[in-house]
This record gives sequence, C-alpha cells and structure tokens, in this order.
Amino acid sequence: MASELEFKIVIVYEDFAATVRAKEFAMQLADQRKTECKINSWKFDFLRHSMLCQQAVAQASVADLVIISADGGADLPAHINTWLESWLRQRQDGLAVFVALLDQNGETSDEPSRLGAYLRQMAAKWSVDLCCKGNGWRRPELSGPFEATQRRPKFIPPVLEEVLHGDSAYREWGLND
Repeated sequence: MASELEFKIVIVYEDFAATVRAKEFAMQLADQRKTECKINSWKFDFLRHSMLCQQAVAQASVADLVIISADGGADLPAHINTWLESWLRQRQDGLAVFVALLDQNGETSDEPSRLGAYLRQMAAKWSVDLCCKGNGWRRPELSGPFEATQRRPKFIPPVLEEVLHGDSAYREWGLND
C-alpha cells in the first residue's frame, strides 16, 4: 500500500539506454529527497496494448514525477503521443513535474530537437511544467517546477538543479560515452 508521503515516479522509455538514463536520474533524485520512492517503468512497446496503456495513464495521473526518456532526434511513436495526451488530460491539477530526457546521439545544438519542441508545446497546451534535458539544450528560465506542486517541499534537490542549470555528469548520457 502506497504511503501519502511516498514520491511516485512514472518512467516511459524507448529502449535500454533510455531506461538506464531515467532510472539513474530517478534514483539520484530519490537519494536527494531522502523519502521513499515508488517507480513504475513502461517501455514504449508495452504501451501499444490498450490495457497496459490505460494502467500507465492511471499511474502517471497521480504521479509526482513523469519522465519520458527517448532518442531526441526522432519523433515519438503515435501510440506514445496518444499516451502523453491521455495522461496530460487526466492528470491532477498541481501535480507532476514532467521531465524529458532526450538523447540526441551526440548532436549538440543551441536549439531544441523537434521532439523537445513538441514536448514543450504539449506542456504549454496542458499547463504543466516541463524540464527538458538533451545534449546541449535545456529549457531557459525554469521557475522551479517543484515549487508549483502542492504536496512537495519548496526546494529543488541539488541533483535536479545540477541537471537543469549546470554542467553535469549527465551530459551525453549514451552507454558508450
């Protein structure tokens, strides 16, 4: 049974490298928060199945943190776009920070990838805070998404602050880097 104080994280990932990035990020965040975390992970392929997709939407709608980890150089598959729209429509107001961890295969640019731009557009449409981390791009003027949530302390853990605003060890998160 989940505790009210438990920090709920949902990870939706494309492949093995993407899940490693996301789980490492989630575990470091959990260590910084010093609270119990419940992590549910969903591979893109699993969400092709209606029942599993509905379960992932339900989990994400009550999550504190939702992470999409994917190849930033490609568009999301149609069924993931559908999942994303369903989650954003059903999420509880004031809850969930949305994090996109995008691997752009070593490409660096001052501009967001097409996927990063799409996710920013979706976040704006549904009024959700988005923290997007890709090679060479991070969302400017981030106003502290953790402060916008109702159930969480009013601080950004140092590991998230480093990922969002500083040069970090997360740069170019490929397996062979």
